[in-house]
Amino acid sequence: MYVYTTSGGDSVDALSGDHHQYPTTTAITVTLSGCGVLQRWDAAVERWQQWTRCIAGDGIAQTDRTNYGQFFGVGQTDAYDCDGEPRPVTGSPGETWSFTCRHVGDEELEIVSGTVIGIEAREVDGVSVETLHVRLVIDPGTSNDSQVTDSWYLLGSDLLIAQTEANATTESTVVGEVHYVEQYKIELTSLEPLA
Repeated sequence: MYVYTTSGGDSVDALSGDHHQYPTTTAITVTLSGCGVLQRWDAAVERWQQWTRCIAGDGIAQTDRTNYGQFFGVGQTDAYDCDGEPRPVTGSPGETWSFTCRHVGDEELEIVSGTVIGIEAREVDGVSVETLHVRLVIDPGTSNDSQVTDSWYLLGSDLLIAQTEANATTESTVVGEVHYVEQYKIELTSLEPLA
């Protein structure tokens, strides 16, 4: 388990609105699974995300993702199967890759485009480390949505050093259009995992 300082939260504007303020620390739990590792980020009781990643050649491939969110006491789980090009663990600025994630149970498809921003130094618990800064942009097929994730991985590995996310999506429901917003920032507190 890796611990991250955390800021941000998420919200919906349906009915009278509802939101979650994420705690000041959150954790990503890593366990062996299938071809690689299952990683789960618990942002709050009402909000978590997990994904499976596997070594693929000189990169890391994401094979699935599950999102859970709960508003007004009602939870929703969205599972996706993913396939496509692996994310490089080293790379040059401007290098790109892409993969797709298909929602389990229907034909909803997300096209994910990745770009290497560059190699950057970041500090973890007083230690300077080299990271690969990458950006993922999800295209769900609608112009109203925007989902951008910036991640900094320990160079040559899948260890997440820091991440920022900015999501704004719209969904048609029985009460009309519902707007979901999520913005957060997490930063690793130690290179050594908790036992």
